[in-house]
Amino acid sequence: MTKTTTLLRRAGLTLATLTVALLATAVVAGHASAAEVTQLADTWNPIGDVTPDFSLFGPSVGQTWRRFIAAIWAACLAACAMWMIIAGAKWSAANRRGFAAQQVDAKSSFMDAAVGFGVCAGASVVVGGVIFALGF
Repeated sequence: MTKTTTLLRRAGLTLATLTVALLATAVVAGHASAAEVTQLADTWNPIGDVTPDFSLFGPSVGQTWRRFIAAIWAACLAACAMWMIIAGAKWSAANRRGFAAQQVDAKSSFMDAAVGFGVCAGASVVVGGVIFALGF
């Protein structure tokens, strides 16, 4: 592999890791109670007494979007876990072959996957801490 190819691959993996982390953060941050939404709407609403209300679409919409967000988060966790398993297998194969360049690339790929999985799994803790700190 040339240096340019390695840098492009690393940039792609970093971009994928950040994308998964941002998606997981958006998924986790999407969960808010009706009281929190009303409080936020009152704080930032320029048109007074008009607040967002999902009851127009029926009572089951609130549970449906929560399940949908949970499913997206679970899919992100599964994708990160598969990425980590594949990267671990590549690292193991590179160690058996004994080529230093392949070992370094495989190790960096595994580390990217581990960071992505950690960020995706830890997103709920981070978002929960932010929500707690802000008092929502």
